[in-house]
Amino acid sequence: MLTLINPVRRAEPFDHPDWVFEPEFDGFRAAAATVRGRLISRNGDRLRRYEAAVLELLPKGHVFDGALVVLDRAGRRQLNELMYGCGRPTYVAFDLLMADGEDLRPLPLKERSIGSRSPTALSATGGRYTARWVDADLESIVAKSLGDAYQPKLARWHKILNRTYTQRHGRAEWFRERRGR
Repeated sequence: MLTLINPVRRAEPFDHPDWVFEPEFDGFRAAAATVRGRLISRNGDRLRRYEAAVLELLPKGHVFDGALVVLDRAGRRQLNELMYGCGRPTYVAFDLLMADGEDLRPLPLKERSIGSRSPTALSATGGRYTARWVDADLESIVAKSLGDAYQPKLARWHKILNRTYTQRHGRAEWFRERRGR
């Protein structure tokens, strides 16, 4: 089973030229494996309900780390709509782990770009990025070292929380309710 990197929480943003800062896509974290036709949650559960719609949009023979999200008309993530099945889910890939049978995890992040997204083009100033993600009501940003390979036990990803995030309410109860089934 593929193990996904879990970012470590960090209290404050920071600036560093060898790091990138990406918005966290508040949704269901999942690996999309078009090699086997599976969408797997970070807990190892298959997300069969979403597989057909998501996997048909992705290139064959690839494995991605990303998130299943619902976006509103303005492009903002709507976690509550995803949790309650009210919106149309899409998959946001933020790391390419395998391409055409080649395992890319040993490569540094700066060499694992996805399509036109070049990691070096992302903001390298976490402090200045903060105001934008707070204004956009994002749950958090994730800081990643450009030189790190994709190694879940050794990765230095940092999750920096937005303390004013408005969609936090009700999510803990929703997940507890689902586990009790």
